[in-house]
Amino acid sequence: MARINLRDIYPHYKGDSFVDIPDEILKEIEDCERKEKTYRRYLRYYNVLLLGDVELCNEHELFDMSYVPHDVYEKTTMSAFLHRAVAQLPDKQAKRIYAHFFLGMSNSEIARAEDVDESSVRESIGSGLRKLKKILNDIF
Repeated sequence: MARINLRDIYPHYKGDSFVDIPDEILKEIEDCERKEKTYRRYLRYYNVLLLGDVELCNEHELFDMSYVPHDVYEKTTMSAFLHRAVAQLPDKQAKRIYAHFFLGMSNSEIARAEDVDESSVRESIGSGLRKLKKILNDIF
């Protein structure tokens, strides 16, 4: 059995609250913390912007994550819905939206990479976002 302070896991706790937990659960908590640190390093290294509910999050919001299980479940569920919705888009629109929002490329950079006009990239992304909104509205 291990003794942990719940305030270390749940930042919204104001006072100390110590509990005894089995070693297996402690190992899982440490594993999750290690994965979270790795993910944050990945985000910083690649300067990734996330697309959440068809609106961009700023970097401050990305690193102010809550560890409440309900919030983690909700974010995971929303991410799954978003990825499923993007997968329903035509290939070209999905790739352009991914490049623009997830990789942070500008419309002109995408146009140069694909050797097309910038206006077609802009129209494709706009059309894809409208389709995403419709798909997500149908889900919810």
